[in-house]
Amino acid sequence: MIDKKRIETDDIATIEKWGCDWITAAKRRERSRKWTHAMMDPSTKQELRRQWLRRREALDAAVVRKHSLEICRHLHRHPLYREAKRVLYTMPHRNEVDLRLLMEWAWQEEKGVILPRALKEERTLHLYRVQGWDELSLGAFGIMEPAGLPHTEVKAAEVDLALVPGVAFDRRGYRLGYGGGYFDRFFADEGKNTVALGVAYAFQIVPTVFPEAHDVPMAGVMTEEGWVG
Repeated sequence: MIDKKRIETDDIATIEKWGCDWITAAKRRERSRKWTHAMMDPSTKQELRRQWLRRREALDAAVVRKHSLEICRHLHRHPLYREAKRVLYTMPHRNEVDLRLLMEWAWQEEKGVILPRALKEERTLHLYRVQGWDELSLGAFGIMEPAGLPHTEVKAAEVDLALVPGVAFDRRGYRLGYGGGYFDRFFADEGKNTVALGVAYAFQIVPTVFPEAHDVPMAGVMTEEGWVG
């Protein structure tokens, strides 16, 4: 359970009103138990992706909320984030770190909130500035996305900082994604000069994610325990 004495009242209300869109806590605990018994030392990128996705999806909703809040606070205090005027965020999916509170703070501070829109046909990301939750709708892969209005589109060169989720990261900043290559292509092409930080839970930091020659490392990774990298 979250220790509510340690968290500001407004933060609790904001976090709790979002609730949880996934399976119940009881099912998560059962899934976590089964995962623990079935886990083996991953020796390939595919095994690591499969096992760590199962582990993340088994997290209790209260743990997700607590750690997401801690990560938002760490990021909010970090110089790279404080100095950024326009930040690329992502909407949470499959128990990823939830950055919505950080986005709420960004709007209050008049920091540019940018979200990606995935185009399946092109297997690319397009970026759009968002000024409120009502500008989002369910998009590709079941993730909330911007509507894609031309006048809100943002070029990668305009982004000061990108906060990037993943399945796992190593201590050098290399990221294991979902296998679609959307962020890999983005950072190898138009986003090659964008500073990128990984956002993850501490258990997602692993000895290796089996990086390949084309993989681009993050500048660091922020977890509930702090900075890694």
